[in-house]
Amino acid sequence: MTAFNFEQARFNMIEQQIRPWVVLDQRVLDTIAR
Repeated sequence: MTAFNFEQARFNMIEQQIRPWVVLDQRVLDTIAR
């Protein structure tokens, strides 16, 4: 996977899997996004 694809995959995971859990704490979202 290229770096771009990895970043896109991480973004997709957060948007599609984490946000539906109603994780609204920005610190949690920032930590997962690293």
